[in-house]
Amino acid sequence: RYAKANNVKEIYLLGDVFEKCSPTLNERKMFHSLAHVVMCNNMYLRIIPGNHDVDKGKYTVLDEIKLLYAHSGQITIWKEIMTVTIGDFLNRSIRIIPWGCKPKLDVNMHCDLCVGHISVVGGKMNSFGRVSTNGVTIKELKELNCGRYIFGHFHVPSKLRKRMYYVGSPHYVNFGDSRGEKRIFLYNGKKLKSIDSSEYSPRMLRFLSLEVTRENYGEIKEQLRNRDLSRIIVK
Repeated sequence: RYAKANNVKEIYLLGDVFEKCSPTLNERKMFHSLAHVVMCNNMYLRIIPGNHDVDKGKYTVLDEIKLLYAHSGQITIWKEIMTVTIGDFLNRSIRIIPWGCKPKLDVNMHCDLCVGHISVVGGKMNSFGRVSTNGVTIKELKELNCGRYIFGHFHVPSKLRKRMYYVGSPHYVNFGDSRGEKRIFLYNGKKLKSIDSSEYSPRMLRFLSLEVTRENYGEIKEQLRNRDLSRIIVK
């Protein structure tokens, strides 16, 4: 809705298109709904693979998507580090860093924007304050010589330093981000704007409080399975 209302031309998904390598039917439906909106409104969808999209080094689900939408020319999946131009802004460059690709230093090239799916030391991992101690350092990222940085991987949005951010997940995926805000970034070739997207984010979590006994355990389990509830709390 936001993209349509603001004449957005390109949408970048910064990894973890699905929560697991074998997505549920509902997750597939959600993606295909997004793809339908993109194609019907003359937009472009750019996908950068994340760690949840990898199955033993292969991007099986994303390969399926690539085959399904190859005819449209509007959905692109980048699996390697590369530098591309941004839509209508031919004088603006963007560095792409998929999961599993180590950022490469190129002192001779300046990029306006760096996007990818990586783990950064000091990144906020969830809404309870846990911080990453593994991955690429902020110092190493600064050496990439990019004007701005936006990454996917951790589910909550956060600011690593000036002009360096985690965008977070577009919807509520697990309990670690159940009380966190949701944001998207809008880039017009000159400025980068952070926008509260909570009203556009479907809540995938469903919280239940059930009294479970030995007698009703089997019945409740079957009811939950039939309703396709992928995230539950049982008390």
